[in-house]
Amino acid sequence: MKYDIVIAGGRGDPSILSLIAASRTMGLSVRFIVHDAEHEPDFRWEPLSGKMDVDGEELSANGLFIRFDVFNQALAAPTDSATGARDRALAWYTAVSSWGLVAGVRTFNAGLTQAAALKPLALIFAARRGLAIPKTVISNRRQDTKSQDGPLIVKPVGGGAYAVLAADLEGSTEWRDHLAPAPALIQEKLSYPEYRVYLVGERMLAFETYATNLDFRLDRDARTRFMGPDELDPGLTERLRGLARDMSLDFCAFDLKTRPATREVCFLEVNSSPMFSAFDVRADGELNRAILDHLSKRT
Repeated sequence: MKYDIVIAGGRGDPSILSLIAASRTMGLSVRFIVHDAEHEPDFRWEPLSGKMDVDGEELSANGLFIRFDVFNQALAAPTDSATGARDRALAWYTAVSSWGLVAGVRTFNAGLTQAAALKPLALIFAARRGLAIPKTVISNRRQDTKSQDGPLIVKPVGGGAYAVLAADLEGSTEWRDHLAPAPALIQEKLSYPEYRVYLVGERMLAFETYATNLDFRLDRDARTRFMGPDELDPGLTERLRGLARDMSLDFCAFDLKTRPATREVCFLEVNSSPMFSAFDVRADGELNRAILDHLSKRT
């Protein structure tokens, strides 16, 4: 059977669950390929013939939405079970996304470049597009976590953890000869408002957030609102579109924050597989609808 869209990922992923609910509301014909710690679909795909069978049904679709399962609880600790869960999630992601890429199915970020996954390269690409970026150094030197010009923040160069104030790391870092175990992104501390701008196909949907915590995700009193289509500076929008083209992205989320002294909006990073369920609530379902509208169109 040919479906409007296949949605694949982990059963515990809020964004996957949100998209599934929206697809039902929109009346789309949808096939779910979701797995969790206790269940996996019966899956078989012949790459050369193109035939894919899931739970005894031969599938085809107009579109595919897939996310790597990062919400499996077994991934939370560096144990053998975490390694197994990670390998399992990667196997599902590799198999289903490969099918989508070769089966003529509409999917996001089919030509994704390496720069989209490497935060330092994303900063360079953004600067080349004329976007302001925070003063940045990538270093494991203790001296680089101290500044006379204002507070600094530190975050993993590869992502995966919240940003923290450099001053708060002083006593918790294992310094050896004034060197940390690994390099990190060290940047000037920016301020609110913070902006998240989703690109979905040709559409851009922007959100503005105010909070008191360094990372608004840790602030229960953070305030986020869905912005109107004309509220973002057109020059900024065009530069973000250019950056997306440079990285072959047609689905992503750009994060930007404000330089306190000048109120200049600075590019922080781009996420090629962003979470979106909480933002979709603020947009009254518009984000989910944009994703499903784009992927369910016939190629």
